[in-house]
Amino acid sequence: MNYDNYEEKIVQRLKVKLVGWPFENVISPAKLYTIGEPRTLRDALRCGACCWVKLSKSELKVHADNMATRRKAGEVIGKARKERSDKGVKVGPRRKPGACDESGDDEQSEDGGESTSRTPAEGQSKKRKAAPSADKLARPSKKRKEATRDLEAGPSKKRKVPRKKSAKSQLPPSKETIGTDSDEADDE
Repeated sequence: MNYDNYEEKIVQRLKVKLVGWPFENVISPAKLYTIGEPRTLRDALRCGACCWVKLSKSELKVHADNMATRRKAGEVIGKARKERSDKGVKVGPRRKPGACDESGDDEQSEDGGESTSRTPAEGQSKKRKAAPSADKLARPSKKRKEATRDLEAGPSKKRKVPRKKSAKSQLPPSKETIGTDSDEADDE
């Protein structure tokens, strides 16, 4: 819920309004400081005194006109969003570490000659995935190791896999014994 911009973002955009709000302005419940204020709000919501109401087109127009006159009078309605920290900065492709500075022109190096560093925008291709090295290809993978181990063991020597315990074996022992149908017949 956008409490700071309730008039614009909730009432005007969603065309609904809170009726019966127990305080003079619609504020966030986090800004209610005494214990009595949230209780008052809770009670108003529970009993139905405070509820959401859908606005008609005429009510919405009256609300918009009211906001316009308040703005002309110099009242600040709502809270402006914070500007981005990089506002006004030209954003381009990401550069690799060690690439030349912001200017794309060739720069003079310390010894007076021109540098030959290039930016990615000047025709460098995208980085391709390197092929696996010969050392990596020579090493068997984990799955291959397991498969060869199973083949070497042969059909009679399979690896033992621990069995899961059944749900019955995980229960604690009980003192009661379960009788059979013949025991129940004897009791009657």
